[in-house]
Formats: sequence, C-alpha cells, structure tokens
Amino acid sequence: MKAIADQIVGGRLPAETLLPSEAVMSDSFGVSRTVIRESLNVLENMGLIEKRRGKLSWTCSPDRWDVLDPIVLDAQVLHDRDFVFLDNLVAVRIALEAEMAGLAAARATEEDLALMRAILTDLEGLLDQPERYKYAETAFHNAVMQSARNRIGLAIITSIHDRARASGTYEKSATPLELVRLSHDGHVAVLERICAGDPPGAALAMRQHIGSAWAWRRGDAVRDGRDPLDGTVAGPAEASRT
Repeated sequence: MKAIADQIVGGRLPAETLLPSEAVMSDSFGVSRTVIRESLNVLENMGLIEKRRGKLSWTCSPDRWDVLDPIVLDAQVLHDRDFVFLDNLVAVRIALEAEMAGLAAARATEEDLALMRAILTDLEGLLDQPERYKYAETAFHNAVMQSARNRIGLAIITSIHDRARASGTYEKSATPLELVRLSHDGHVAVLERICAGDPPGAALAMRQHIGSAWAWRRGDAVRDGRDPLDGTVAGPAEASRT
C-alpha cells in the first residue's frame, strides 16, 4: 500500500492512470488478492485512487488526496524537491501556532506559566547540545499550545510538525549551535509576551520564531535575506532572528 501511495504522490503514477488488476498486483507483491483489495480500499479512502467499472482502479489528481493522512503526508514531504509543500506546511503551522500563542497569553494560568518557565530553564542547559535541544524544545511549544486550551489546534500542529520533522528534507543537516541559541532567544521572547498577557505580541513573537527558524533550515533564505513564506526581503536583523 505504501509503495503504491509513494508512486502516486511521487508522480510515477500520474492522475488518471489505470492500475493493474487485483490478480496482477497480487502476483507482483506476493500477497493474496484479499490483501490487495483491502489495500486498495485504504488508498481509496486516502483519495489517491478511485474505483470504476467494477474492480478496476484509477489514480486521482492531487486535489482529491487527504493531505493530512500520515502516509500521504509522509510521501508528500519525501517528494517535495522544490519546498512548495513544506513552505505551505510551515505557513499553516505558523498561522495556527501564532494564534495559539496569542490565546495562551490570554488564558495561561500560573501553573501553565510555571511549567513554561521550568521547560525554558531546562532548555538553557542544552544550549551546547544542538541535537538534544532540537527535540527537547517540542515540550515548550506543546506547553504553550496546551495553555491555549485548543485541543484541535494542538492535534493538527503536532501531526504536521512531527511528520515533517521526521523527514530528511525538513531537517537535512546537523543543527548549528548558532541556530540553537537564536531559537532559544525566540522561545524567551514568546514566553515574555505570554507572561505579560500580550496576545498580539505573543502571536508575533511565535510567528517570527518559527518563520525565521524555517528560513534558516531552508538555506537560501538566510543567504539572501528572503523570507520563503511570503517572498519579502528581510533586513539583516530579521534574517538572523529565530
């Protein structure tokens, strides 16, 4: 099933391609027709194929895909050679997480704030350990979102971010110390605005933090000061802030 999904999303099986019969696929994959039939049903639920004329199946166009299905999402990230999909994914994450940071500034309790401060203190101890910091910082973002009291937003962001992060495209190289330190400054700025009860400020700080971190990872944005999410050119200070 994953192999077929990968070929569809990767373009090897473009839209309106007639798939082989269940019998042929059964022989090709070395599994029973029942397994093939069940797999095709799953692919149809993902919007990747459509059954017509009995048992024959055709591939669907991208506008039919369930882009948040884990298998479809993984395949899109894997085949995102020009960063179009990841740019859009990060833009969605920014919109949602910035909104939730603003809500956190309005809704966070003293217990929420204490937890965020404690996590930030722990992160300070990892500033010289980039790879550990990269994964530990998720706890801070989760604490911010949990304090927003929006479970749906948290679930969506966690899903898309975890899937993107697992790919070599999203994080294709080791994390430099400078990026970790600048990221930490971004976390500090977000928490300051939340503690101050400043929803617009918290939302802006989160937007700048995530956007500039992605710009760094994307590579070309850091070199020429261009924001890959909106096409604008940032000044030196903005290009380096994360």
